[in-house]
Amino acid sequence: KPVDFPPRLCYTMHRKCIFFKEMIQLSYTKLLTGQDISCVGQCSLTVALPILSAMGFYQVEPAGGRYYFGSPLFDKVTIHLESGRDFVIEAPGNSADNKYIQRIYLNNRPYTKPYIDYKDIMAGGVLRIEMGSEPALWYNAD
Repeated sequence: KPVDFPPRLCYTMHRKCIFFKEMIQLSYTKLLTGQDISCVGQCSLTVALPILSAMGFYQVEPAGGRYYFGSPLFDKVTIHLESGRDFVIEAPGNSADNKYIQRIYLNNRPYTKPYIDYKDIMAGGVLRIEMGSEPALWYNAD
């Protein structure tokens, strides 16, 4: 059955985070078990989207260079950049129960945007996404 994309239930940041995490888990489970993953194409997921979403963000506006935060699948991911620097994404407390972002820090400073810019990723550093079991308003809507 085709998935309504973007789903009507995903208008809040919290639901978007959970939707992408569940979609990625479903797609990879089907792929690993040899099941049909036609919904992936119908949902406009490209090769990069599942990888980015698993790291905790996804690109909505390719020309703008902004990556919106989602719910990561991993506790820690390291991206080795061409510059020789690393961009590390940490998600302490990440689990099936702790699927909501509580706070985000970039290089030990509170980060309150619902997205991260490409230039910030390419600068290297540490992005810490603290997870919890209840939705929290961690970003500024401005």
